[in-house]
Amino acid sequence: MLSKLTLAFTLAVMGVISCQADPQGSGVCVHNGGGYSMRFQLQLQNDDGSWSILEGWTGYYPAGQTKCVDLKNTSLSLGSDELREALEELSDGRIIRIEQDIFWGATNYIKPYITYNSSLEKTKFYCSGTTYHSKCKCKKNCDF
Repeated sequence: MLSKLTLAFTLAVMGVISCQADPQGSGVCVHNGGGYSMRFQLQLQNDDGSWSILEGWTGYYPAGQTKCVDLKNTSLSLGSDELREALEELSDGRIIRIEQDIFWGATNYIKPYITYNSSLEKTKFYCSGTTYHSKCKCKKNCDF
């Protein structure tokens, strides 16, 4: 009979359970290390599981550059009162995802998603690859 430790290890190796939680941060930085121009936007998970745009698209930016969005910054230029209210109600523990759009290429959701934590720095991602095969990895505030 398997011990609890052996069973937990086996399930973790098989990917059935995970010992690592989502990255946490008070904002997002995405470095473009790919062979393309890209932009991204942040989306907030609603209580019903649907997603709302939290911060609209950044402008397109070329390889070698980084764009950041600080969600603690109350002077963000939000497009509507609804978005402003969403930001004001942003509380620790809310789930945020990043949608990446590559110019003349694919649109992807960068995983893992982020858990908002106002007491931490921004979570940083590094994206590489080509217009249709982008890979993004978490580089800072990733392990919790």
